[in-house]
Amino acid sequence: MAFNPYGLSAPYPYMGRNILEKTRLRSLLHSIVAVALVLFNIVFVQQPAQAFPPGEPSSNSPPVTTPKFKEQLVRLVAPFIGSCSGGSIVGVTDGREHVFFRTGRINRTNKNECDENTIFEIASLSKVLAGLVLADMVVHHEVGLKDPVQQFLPKGVHVPNYQGCPITLVDLATHSSGLPTAPTGRVLSENYPTRRMILFLNGYKLQRKPGTQYQYSNLGVTLMGLALTTRAGKDDYGSLLRERVAVPLGMGDTTIRLNSQQLERKALGYTSGGSVQKANGLFSCGASGAVRSTANDLLRLIDAYMAPDTVPQLASALKLSKVIEAPAEGNSDMALGWYVSRRSGNYSKNGVLPGYKTFMGFSPRKHLGVVVLGASDNFPATLLGEKLLRALP
Repeated sequence: MAFNPYGLSAPYPYMGRNILEKTRLRSLLHSIVAVALVLFNIVFVQQPAQAFPPGEPSSNSPPVTTPKFKEQLVRLVAPFIGSCSGGSIVGVTDGREHVFFRTGRINRTNKNECDENTIFEIASLSKVLAGLVLADMVVHHEVGLKDPVQQFLPKGVHVPNYQGCPITLVDLATHSSGLPTAPTGRVLSENYPTRRMILFLNGYKLQRKPGTQYQYSNLGVTLMGLALTTRAGKDDYGSLLRERVAVPLGMGDTTIRLNSQQLERKALGYTSGGSVQKANGLFSCGASGAVRSTANDLLRLIDAYMAPDTVPQLASALKLSKVIEAPAEGNSDMALGWYVSRRSGNYSKNGVLPGYKTFMGFSPRKHLGVVVLGASDNFPATLLGEKLLRALP
């Protein structure tokens, strides 16, 4: 037998070569993982999903706490971490355990590292929470999805209709109301308070029949939040969110207005160039994008969506909010706040505010959920989140 430089036990050179190359590749990957963990100050945190009883993961779904799973997670996440000017955290859940992959500090002058309890601006992830508030009020027969929003608004607020066809609550939740993204030439913020939004609505004319075409609208979801708050008899949307969602799910850091202790844990947002981003004053559009939360809280939310029956108080609302209600753009449909992929069946939502990029989603088939939060304009949260949902087993 001719000399085999790839190993005497391999009868054919290419077999030995493949084994050797795989061994070298595996060693290289281990080295890359180790370097990434040190270079980017990446820390893994593992904890049980204690909020509710465990769900029912698919039989072929490996636990997220296995070394193999965590190595794969590092390989997927590490290339993205260096692009974040501020702190960031990635959380993964299978309904049994939570794994967090975190790096960076709350701000550059603070020694406190970002972790699963660091508070971020979650931007448009707020819309998923608004969809769940709506679903809960439907379940309790306080409103109906097809009820005209006009009937729940304060006196003096006039919502436009199209040739007598009114805008309904489900139109607002699925971005098919015909309302623009924001009042023309304005950004919804404390500098554009509710009363000025009302003046805009009173003079706006719809260009098409509500419920016939998708057009993303922060204004629409903000209006929905105002209607639900008024119908529930609450002083502000934050109180309604806390009562209907945050308290039942144990999401103690999911809120609009932060207390002093929470402010100390809030990640500071940065520009792509590393400068501190200006603070956002979005209190007046709470339902659309003013909620703050943590990776820990948002994974609890995803756990509940993946196993609704583990949360009896919200089970019916969670199930209702996952029902597809209207088509969206591309290959996706709209549930109440969620985008649902027609190809994979995954539920997802992203968010963008100055200084913050966010994403959360889950795969019902894999029984796997992902949260990505970054305090930087240049952090590719959506790209990373979608990649994790697609690539993780």
